[in-house]
Amino acid sequence: LTRCPDDVSIEILKIAELPLSAVSKVMLVQRAWNAFIHTYEEHIYHNLAICNGLTSARTTSLKEEKLAFGSNIAIESWKAFCQWRIAVERNWAGLGPSSIARIFATGNQVFCRKEIPAADRVIVSSTTGGISVYDGTRVVWALPTGYVEKPINFAYGNGYLIFQRAREKTIDYDSVIEIWQDERLPKGLISAAFPPTPEQETATTSIAAQFPSVHFRPTAAIPAPSARTEAIRLHYPTLVVATSSAVYTWDLEMGDLTQTLCTQRSLMRPVLGVEVSQELIVVFDREQVRFFSRSHGLFLFLL
Repeated sequence: LTRCPDDVSIEILKIAELPLSAVSKVMLVQRAWNAFIHTYEEHIYHNLAICNGLTSARTTSLKEEKLAFGSNIAIESWKAFCQWRIAVERNWAGLGPSSIARIFATGNQVFCRKEIPAADRVIVSSTTGGISVYDGTRVVWALPTGYVEKPINFAYGNGYLIFQRAREKTIDYDSVIEIWQDERLPKGLISAAFPPTPEQETATTSIAAQFPSVHFRPTAAIPAPSARTEAIRLHYPTLVVATSSAVYTWDLEMGDLTQTLCTQRSLMRPVLGVEVSQELIVVFDREQVRFFSRSHGLFLFLL
């Protein structure tokens, strides 16, 4: 096989549909194959990702594939992408390495809590209102007192903090979905169609006076589709917002409302959560789970 022209060898590898483990073993024992695979590494590992079910289509770029998983993961090659996918699958199967982490308590009035793994910090919303970031037992960032008056659920992912906040009744819409981004992320990732509100900018000034180290800065505000948003999920760049009667999706980079899905039949109350994958949007309450197609926007079935 090594005597064949390179393009023929690549086509043979496609047909063979080798597992990833076989390729790594061949590279260890066969010098010619090791050199060949290094030369055409991107093309070969892209094909391996397809053959092993790690990617969805031959025309998908690496950037699109990374975004499909809702992650701004630090991966720059198809080989690294394959290794990352295999590691994730092993972890879910309980076969990956384990570690012990110490998580500090953040008081008795916690309503919702999310971890920021890369920073070893946690975000907490309180039963009395407000959102704070804790480093151990110390508050290192918080929204101003009264900015969020009720206990709320929020979403965190890819460096974005997202929640719904009521506005003054004199404004055209009563509430907005606010998006605050990690200070380490570059500006301009989210469409200018969703500019921050004046209240967000004012809150930033108040936060800076109390906490010298900025953790989040306002980056966008989307008019809320309902006075009561019950679940929010970020699958970057897709933002999913669920109410008792519908599910809405936005493309944050393009600035578009891309889908409005009716939850079908009876209202869901309260919605406990919404999840999203490459193919599905899943909404659930205490009694049932409803599945929708992302590509067609159709209701599929319920459990």
